[in-house]
Amino acid sequence: MSMTASLINEDDRRVINEAVANAESKTAAEIIPVVAESSGRYDRAEDICGLWLGLTCMVGVWILLPPPAREPGSWGGPSLLWYPVSLVVSVIVGFMIGVVISHHVPVLRRLFTPKSEREQEVANRSRQVFFDRRVHHHSDGQGEVLLYVSLFEHQAAIMTDSSTLEILTQETVNKLYHQFTNRLKHGSLKDAFAETINEIGTLLAEKLPATKNDRNELPDALVTLEGI
Repeated sequence: MSMTASLINEDDRRVINEAVANAESKTAAEIIPVVAESSGRYDRAEDICGLWLGLTCMVGVWILLPPPAREPGSWGGPSLLWYPVSLVVSVIVGFMIGVVISHHVPVLRRLFTPKSEREQEVANRSRQVFFDRRVHHHSDGQGEVLLYVSLFEHQAAIMTDSSTLEILTQETVNKLYHQFTNRLKHGSLKDAFAETINEIGTLLAEKLPATKNDRNELPDALVTLEGI
């Protein structure tokens, strides 16, 4: 089961979708809630975790199986080549196991991924998603707001087009972002989306109200994305 499926059930989707429909009934803007399983691959974090486990296995072999000693002056007996080979094998096996484990245990990848890298990946993918949806669905004259949550990184983003940003102001968008992340931290994903969407709808209704000629170009539905 994917991370998104485990955290978002059908009732959660219904609540979020209803919030979008209600907000868009008040404003000409489109509001798009998006949940991504992750925003980056973080292969380097898996490699680092694998390297640590490989080195740990090698140290374990070295401690538990110390190198055998030959009697002074003796050149007979079994070859000692098996010992360095066993150390190399322990590193390789430990590395492979570490990579597999970290791939399936998100907390390990987060542990070995710098916060700045996670923030950059979330910013990049949220911009990509916002741009792709605007190119394929957006018409001039309508504003657009993207609420983006990336589960692996435990981070969020709010993206707007230039006209909507001018209406709301950067200060208001920053305030909405901090409120959104605070709700995600202390409440449920469903409630964080619904409350923030309702707030955005109320703010935009004052300066970008809905009209009879508005077209709902994007479905009022939560968008879920798999990891990269």
